[in-house]
Amino acid sequence: MRVAGISGIRYNNYMHRQVTDYTLYRWRYGIAYCFATIAVVAAVLVAGLFIPGEIRSGEIESSITSSELSFQNLTPVMIVGSPYYILQKVSFILLGVTPLSIKLPSMILALATALGLLLLFRAWFTRSIAIITILLVALSAQFLFLAQDGTPSIAFSCLTVWLLYAATQAVRTKKMSSTLWKVVACVLAALLLYIPLGIYVVAALGVLAVFHPHARYTVLRVQRTRLFAAVLVGGIALLPLIYAILTDHTVAKQLLGLPLQAVDVAANVKQLIIALFGATAPGTSYLVQPLHSIGMVLMMIIGFGYLINHYYTARSYALLLIGLSLFGIVIINPERITALFPASAILVAFSVAWLVNHWYSMFPRNPYARVTGLLPIVVLISGLAFAGINRYIETYRYNPEILAHYSSDLQLITNRLQRQDVQPDQPLLLAVTDNEHLLYHITARYNDRLRVTTAVPKGQKFLATRAFRRQHSLGQPSDIIANARSVDSDRFYGYSQIP
Repeated sequence: MRVAGISGIRYNNYMHRQVTDYTLYRWRYGIAYCFATIAVVAAVLVAGLFIPGEIRSGEIESSITSSELSFQNLTPVMIVGSPYYILQKVSFILLGVTPLSIKLPSMILALATALGLLLLFRAWFTRSIAIITILLVALSAQFLFLAQDGTPSIAFSCLTVWLLYAATQAVRTKKMSSTLWKVVACVLAALLLYIPLGIYVVAALGVLAVFHPHARYTVLRVQRTRLFAAVLVGGIALLPLIYAILTDHTVAKQLLGLPLQAVDVAANVKQLIIALFGATAPGTSYLVQPLHSIGMVLMMIIGFGYLINHYYTARSYALLLIGLSLFGIVIINPERITALFPASAILVAFSVAWLVNHWYSMFPRNPYARVTGLLPIVVLISGLAFAGINRYIETYRYNPEILAHYSSDLQLITNRLQRQDVQPDQPLLLAVTDNEHLLYHITARYNDRLRVTTAVPKGQKFLATRAFRRQHSLGQPSDIIANARSVDSDRFYGYSQIP
């Protein structure tokens, strides 16, 4: 009887336990944050190091600009995108010019963007919505492309996200912290103005502060001395940009994202439709086409509907102002299509908020039904996230149209320089064409084991590029360095010496 009584007590205690009593439930957010962190970091590392593991012409141009960046050789055009170029220059100084050092600043900024999005979604929504959304957008093909692309494109997304978060904190926190966030917001706004299209984000937030009632009320409450200090710090950061615009008018055109050639709106709209929805159209771009999967497009449509229903909020105003202005510029210049990433990420967050809140409203008092009901949402989110990262991997490994924009030559030279038989006192001599000279010249500038020439070396052991060999009669090579492509895989030819 005693044993039965004890068993009955244990049974009653078990039956009266709530969902909130379980350890797994109490630690659910901590576990989710750890999982999201591991997934995002792993995805960025895979994209930056392995897939595609090569560089395109835009990254080469960015590398050349970064390597030439100095106070002695500073031109107004170099001011455009200079925050990113400075990071890339530091990467070259520390690691030399390699595919890794070219992409490393973008990888770092991508992780900072993911963190900023997580904090922004946490401030605008709930923790569950923030975690779900960050997994969706950070594992998408568009984000992973930006994470490994060694150009200033990711800097726009990073600064935009952090500016939105800083502005949010500036109007929500207490006085001392609010002043700090106002200064941070002004500095971020100043840095964003150095990046093409950044002016539209800053202008949109300025319009928001004037026309939205709550935002205008918040700005009017700010002490004039604190607001002046924040604006002063941001103004000082803008002095080089102001000088560049006054001395070279093309700088303003680049910052506005306007094309330097004539605009064909009809052709641009067609190109934009193919990039966004052209699942069966032949792609000739270095971007995945379509840019978003069908599932993500449906999520954005749901998010847009949620946004319209809540148009009166400051965050809806901000997204509409930023999104519409950027979309108008993208129609004029489709090359800037990746600038739509922050707006599309926020739209996905709106859609996730609608899905989660709509399900919770169906079971307001039943925690078991709410938890069980999340399983279909988990399946949906997992499927979309897996589809996003799979699209990126499959496309940038096997799509010949996209891989035609990328080159593994620099990685092959980097691997050759890492061999023990290449010493600083006997550097590798590389013969290149005039068109290839700039890239390998900056590579040799940061690596004592490499020398570059555009003439045929006489009586020396050297390595020649494929293009150089086609221009000159060099005879039979001693060895050939090839990549993994099925076409034009012979990239470098080794020669003992030319008499």
